Amino acid sequence: MAPFQPYAYAQNAASLGHGHVALQLGGGYNGVQATGGGLAPEDGRAGLLSFGASVGVVGGLQVDASLQFGDLQTEAFGLAQSRVEARVQVVGLRPSLPFQLALGAGYQSDARFDSALTGLVAMSGQTGPVDLTANLRLAHYFHEGRDPVDIMLVAGALARPTDWLGLGAEYVGEELEEAGDGDEDASVASANVDGGGRHLIGPTVAFSLAKHHVRINLSGGAVISSAPVGPQIRGSIAYQF
Repeated sequence: MAPFQPYAYAQNAASLGHGHVALQLGGGYNGVQATGGGLAPEDGRAGLLSFGASVGVVGGLQVDASLQFGDLQTEAFGLAQSRVEARVQVVGLRPSLPFQLALGAGYQSDARFDSALTGLVAMSGQTGPVDLTANLRLAHYFHEGRDPVDIMLVAGALARPTDWLGLGAEYVGEELEEAGDGDEDASVASANVDGGGRHLIGPTVAFSLAKHHVRINLSGGAVISSAPVGPQIRGSIAYQF
């Protein structure tokens, strides 16, 4: 059994096997609470709490659901984002293949209860003890004043010096559709005054315990945007059965 989603931000393209379930509890800290000072949905929030569940249905089909809660400077602790998504692993179902490709689509809602359709392309490859993963995520919100599409790019590299430890780095880029322009998105969670998007790069570590049934990870770095630069940290624990 491989560790379930060993990255804090990136989604590995390998799907859960038929009948397998993974439950995840996560948290995050954002050091800049100014608008545009963090990645969504941490943007504008000092703390974030998340709950997630994934179910392997059949033939590479996996269903994911998540709820994220956070605090705002001017508002009480509340829902920051909800998402439900179905994804299909179209390449790499046989364990002998060192490359996986998954396609996904779903629905999400943000703190303002604006609704969006989402799309996901996830790719992963293995060479020896090294895992390389990349995601392209799209979201289209059905609300006046929002961008036609939000683009998010995530990449991660993880090396395993031992069976229970993974060390590497992650990159996250948000609002990439607005590079070079001002962001038209009117939501607090997506505002970026000067354009160019928001970017995070930093180290990541993953622990795989109890014969890979338990996974603990932690990732962080500096968020670079038009707002003041500040740290952002995210971690989680997951149980797969």
